[in-house]
Amino acid sequence: MLTLAPGVTPWDSGEFLAAIHTLGIPHPPGTPLYVLLGKVWSMIFADAFGFARAINLFSAVCTALGCGILTSLLSKWTGDGFAATASGITAGLISTLWLSATETEVYAAAFFFGCLILWAADRAGEQSDMRWALLAAYLTGLAWSLHLSALLTVPSAILLVFSTRDGYFAVPVGRRYADGRREAHSLAKL
Repeated sequence: MLTLAPGVTPWDSGEFLAAIHTLGIPHPPGTPLYVLLGKVWSMIFADAFGFARAINLFSAVCTALGCGILTSLLSKWTGDGFAATASGITAGLISTLWLSATETEVYAAAFFFGCLILWAADRAGEQSDMRWALLAAYLTGLAWSLHLSALLTVPSAILLVFSTRDGYFAVPVGRRYADGRREAHSLAKL
């Protein structure tokens, strides 16, 4: 909160703030999901912080949540909670991510959605559950409307979806229970 921009910053910030306030269309590609998320966020927090500062806070919260997901994933993958926490903090302190987290820009939300994609893909591979793979695909479609940088996680997500917890590759087909049983999915159960 201390380094959060108090209002409009140079470049695209003013354009995004105006688009969010009026539900308008910023410069191409338009980022419709960001405008909608920002509008809902501003309806909740603008009275407490002011419109511009509330949207800047949205970027900070997206970055913090993304770093939290990243820390959780790294802790599970490495088994080292300290190193995972240090990695999550370091990721949040990278100047590019920090600057995007303190102003009205789509990059923080795109980072958050990229981390969500990795989280859902990891669950899909670990549990061999097609529902998580479908969630990862859905989040990828949503991330496309934020910024193309969120799609940088897609190759890793594909690898995670088809990786099982024992290190083999498999197509997720249904829910796997703790005792090893599988339940095939039908479209009615999704």
